[in-house]
This record gives sequence, structure tokens and C-alpha cells, in this order.
Amino acid sequence: MNESVYGDFINGTVFDGKEVDLNDCIRDVLIAQQKLIEFPVDRIIDIISMLADRLLEKSNPIHLQFPGAGIPYLALWCRKGQLEALLDNSLKNRQSLDSFIYHASDTGRSFKAFPRGMVVHWMAGNVPTLGFLSLVMGMLTKNSNILKLATGSNAMLPVLLDQLKDIKVSKKYCGSELIKTIAIIRYDHRQKEISSILSSSADVRVIWGSDDSVKSIREHQAKPETIDVVFPNRTSFIIVGEKFLDSAHLGVITKRIAQDVSIFEQKACASPHTIFLLTNDEAKLKIFAESLKNAFESALKTFPKSIPSRKEISAILNLRTQYEMFHEAWCSGGTEYTILSDDLFQIGPPVGNRVVYLRKLNDIEKLAAMITPNVQTVGLAVDQDDFNHITEILGKRGVHRFTNIGTMTHFNLPWDGHFMPQYLIRWTSRSDISIQ
Repeated sequence: MNESVYGDFINGTVFDGKEVDLNDCIRDVLIAQQKLIEFPVDRIIDIISMLADRLLEKSNPIHLQFPGAGIPYLALWCRKGQLEALLDNSLKNRQSLDSFIYHASDTGRSFKAFPRGMVVHWMAGNVPTLGFLSLVMGMLTKNSNILKLATGSNAMLPVLLDQLKDIKVSKKYCGSELIKTIAIIRYDHRQKEISSILSSSADVRVIWGSDDSVKSIREHQAKPETIDVVFPNRTSFIIVGEKFLDSAHLGVITKRIAQDVSIFEQKACASPHTIFLLTNDEAKLKIFAESLKNAFESALKTFPKSIPSRKEISAILNLRTQYEMFHEAWCSGGTEYTILSDDLFQIGPPVGNRVVYLRKLNDIEKLAAMITPNVQTVGLAVDQDDFNHITEILGKRGVHRFTNIGTMTHFNLPWDGHFMPQYLIRWTSRSDISIQ
């Protein structure tokens, strides 16, 4: 049986897609994990936080190599305080990753969080940045990690991880040891035997992708105790209250929306594709559209537009033609951004490449009836009464996150309803010895 895969990042080194043996990759990351288990969790946090500082430097060449990938936001997510809070909120006390810790609610018993072992991450091709966030949680919980990239993914993750190799907290605790616990590979998804080997090695399978991709991966054999954490395709939208459509708020609101749309080029599940305005006033909608157009123009300076494929350009131009004939459209001179307005009452459909639908909304109950569990994030700019009503009624229907606009793609826990570190560890408890 051919067990070769293409290695992007192997044994702490960018590998440039050379063929490697999958079983060797599995063995090597598990061996390296034995050293990682001895790292105090706070030292792992320090290493990742130092990488975050490096990624926030404008002179870092990774920004020019991978524009529009959301690297500054990834770096902000990886700051020390953020990572500490992430673990403490998930595990009560992050020090339980290092030693047995007493909880006030259970006198005489202490608890320790041990890594599950091997975490295999199947990444979707749309937002490779998510692969790093997924890996960070695997590293924080002291697991070994193999990340399977989609065939057409770029080299961002290997380049990013390579910046960890010379980061040191001390002689003993350094990034070069951390990254040896990670392998990044790719192979044709039709190689079922390779997927079976990979799946059988996993103690946790983290699966990102379409419903069909998730189903296909979950069909592969796994250990009886293997845990699946699934992140299928999601969609997100924005609701703006009538109070925020006046001139005093308009510029700030549309600037923040343009930011949410521009980051990741709408390829993240948290990226908005539809903007609902709580108004029946067509004039207010048109004023909003003009302000949003100006905001998109300004956003191009901060978030340069990646070049769409020919297929994507064709889809955008066809939509524009349709809306200019039968509805309303506000567009850039090129294909940088597109604002479409119609009288349809629906979410999306998602197009990407900074294409948004602008629609009036006068019935939250009617919107709630359309919600399915595939809605991840709703960005809100509404007054307190609407906020309470919207979050309650849409939350019941399955929405996972409500955020302020401008922060929709700031990834925080829970993700899609999961406090993910809980799935990457196993708890062991012990009672105090009491000899009568």
C-alpha cells in the first residue's frame, strides 16, 4: 500500500511539498509530544504570545506574502491575556493542564486535564487561517497535531509556523520543540486508504468543511473512544436598527460593516453576506448603501482586495447585470466590492469577494422562522430592547454567536457552541488519601 503524502511542514521544518511516509509523520509527532507534555502551560502561552507580537509587526514579510489572510486578527487572538482567558473559561483553571488542582465545589478531590494524544485537523480550503487557531488549541492542551490541508491551499501555515522556530522563553522551553509536535500534510481526498490511516491514528478528529466533506471523513474507521469536533459550513448576517440609520451613527456603522466583510474576503463562517435594516424606508436604505460604498472604498486601503478567479469575476458581473436591470446595485469600478438590494426576504446566498445583500426587515419573527443551525454569527447594531428580543428569539432557533458589528470575525469561545479545549483533554480525578 502506498502510504506517501505531501509534506508541507514536517519535524519543525518547512518541507515544500516533498513526499513523506504518513506513518513516519504520525510516529514523529507522538514522540515529540512527550517533551511537550512537560512544558508548563504558561510557557506554551508565552511562546505563542511572542509569535503574536512578531506577527503584529508591520515589517513582517508574511503580510506581503499573504494579504487579506487576516493575520493581524489571528495575532490579536493569540495574545497572552486572550489565551489565558480561553483556557480558564474552558477548564476553570488552566493550571489543571500541569497538575492536579482542587475545585472549591468538590472538597477532597482534585482534577488534572491530560492531553488526549493525537489531534487530526481536516481543514477546509476557504480560510487556512482557521487551521492555525485550531492548532493553537491543540498545542495549548499539549497534544500532537497533524493538519490535513485542502489540495489547493497556499503555504501560509508552514510559513507562519516557521516563525516559531527561533522563539525562546528559556533554554528549555522554546518554539522549536513546540512545532516538532505538528505535521502539515496534503493528499488527494480520493486516496481513501490514506484517510483511513490518518483517521485511525486520531484521538480527536477536528473536521472543517462542507456537509459532504464532513460525512465522508466521519465514515472512515476510528478508535471507539475518538471524539469528533465538527465545524461544517455556516453563514452569518447583520441586523441594523432604525436608530442607527441616522447621520450621527451612519459613518461608524458602515465602516465597521466594511471591516467585517473585508477580512478573510467573506470566506470565514463569521463573515456577513446579508445586511438587514430594521426599516420600511427605501430612502434610508439608499443613503445607507451610499455610506457603505464609501466605507468599502476606505477599507481597500487597509484591507487590499485579493484578485478573484475568472469564475468568481464572471459570477460577480452576472449578478451586477441582473440587479442593475431589475433591482438596485452599488459597485466599485472593478470587482472590489458589490452592494445588491432587492425585495427578497432571505439570507444570502453567499457569494464572497465583498458581495453583500442589503435588505429591509420589519418582522423579526419572520426572520426567526428562516433560521437554521447553520447560522453562526449575527452582528448587531440595535437598541437594548431589540437586542434582548433578537438574541432570545434567534438564539432559540440555533444562532451560535451575537456580536457587535466590527468584531464578527474576532474568534472567541465557544466556537459553534463548543468550548473546544474540553474536547482535546481527558479529565482524571483523585480523592485525598484517607487511612483510617
